[in-house]
Parts: sequence; structure tokens; C-alpha cells
Amino acid sequence: SGASSTDGAHPNLLFALGQTRQTLKRWKLAAEAYDACAAAEVHPTQRARALHGAGVARAQLGDLPAAARRLEEAIDASQSAGVAHVKAMLSLASVRKTDGDAAGAMEALRRAERHAPEVRERYIEPLERQMAKEKKSRGR
Repeated sequence: SGASSTDGAHPNLLFALGQTRQTLKRWKLAAEAYDACAAAEVHPTQRARALHGAGVARAQLGDLPAAARRLEEAIDASQSAGVAHVKAMLSLASVRKTDGDAAGAMEALRRAERHAPEVRERYIEPLERQMAKEKKSRGR
């Protein structure tokens, strides 16, 4: 594979690069920097942050399957460090909902709710109402 401008860079630098590119809405470049950071990072919580960034960037690029994979990896990496990554769970719910998977979105939201009870009112209840409405409009 060809050498990238991020090869051998320190994970903290790669994360900062990802954040900068994300701020500039350079999603493909942000995803690349976050992916490189995740690959180089040994600390699970930092790796999870990079994977979350990569997932968000991939979602912005419309690559929903890759976004979901990165976000699931972020959740797993956080869990391995004994930390719940509620933001990644919410991002995963959003990606799944955008991808037409309301049930998958609800599953991610219920995971988040176990760590952040306010998720019920802010996200779960509106999705439940929307799902009920869609079910009704499809003719029960």
C-alpha cells in the first residue's frame, strides 16, 4: 500500500488532525485520520474516541455500513475499558435510523438508556411515536 501522510504519526496528533478535518467538514480526510489514530492507539478509551470520530465521518459520507461498524467498535473498545460510550450509542442509533433500521436504532438507544436515563425522554419516546405512526400509515 502507498505511504500516507499520516503513517507513523502519534495517535494524539492523528486525533487532532481528524478533529480539525471534521471541523472543516473534510469528511473523507477526517475518517482517514481517525482510522489511522484508531489503528495506532493502544488506550481503549482514546481508541474508542477515534472510532467514534471515524463513524461520524463515514456517516457524513453516506457510508452507513462502515459508519455502523466503526461505532460498534467504539462501543466495544469503551466497554473493554469499563466505560459506556453513550455518544457512540446515540450516533449508532442515528446511523441505523437513517439506514431505515428503526428496530436497530431502538436497540442502540435502549443500550444508551441503561447508562443515561434521559435518553428515554429525548430519543426513545419520539422514536416510539414515529414508529407507531409509520405502522398506522402502513395499515396496521
